[in-house]
Amino acid sequence: MSGIHPPSTPLPWGSVTDVKNLEASPTLAATTVAHIFGQRAASIAAWCAVYARQDGDERGYQLWLSVFQQLKTFERTVRS
Repeated sequence: MSGIHPPSTPLPWGSVTDVKNLEASPTLAATTVAHIFGQRAASIAAWCAVYARQDGDERGYQLWLSVFQQLKTFERTVRS
């Protein structure tokens, strides 16, 4: 991911994170979460992954885990 940029148009949150929606993607979710939560984005994604796992939502867990990993990779790239 070359950088996290805010979406050009507002997105309905459910369309970004609904794993049943085929258009939901970790990259889009990472971009949206970063735009909304800023420096706390990776922590938010991590907690979403924890809650999805706790709820037995494996697809949701995988989505949020990927979002977390993308955000942490971006943070490391920015700090370098």
